[in-house]
Amino acid sequence: DDTRSVEYVAGVESAPGVDSAGIVRRRRAHRDFFTEDVRRWAERTLGVAQTREFRAIWGVSNSALFALTVGRELPDLYGTVIAHSHGQQSLLSSPDRGWAQSPSHFLTVGALEQD
Repeated sequence: DDTRSVEYVAGVESAPGVDSAGIVRRRRAHRDFFTEDVRRWAERTLGVAQTREFRAIWGVSNSALFALTVGRELPDLYGTVIAHSHGQQSLLSSPDRGWAQSPSHFLTVGALEQD
């Protein structure tokens, strides 16, 4: 029932009884808005970095999961992923394309995240 989380957290589309296709579309639309529209606006308006090696994605909690997922899905776009309190063990495994093509990862956790 948490419609905001489906935009950030990969894997919920496989839960029983959910609209998997709808969740995938919503997450993709959110990712594309952030990685395309917001990125281009920031480059044009704020003069931020336009190259991968100077571009980072950052987040806390659900947005940390989003940052990790996007960094793995779009390694050509982001050179660094900074994630705090991501809470999902599965994202600590090696990326599909391997670490050589992956952004640098900086991870921190809270006191209650013992794994």
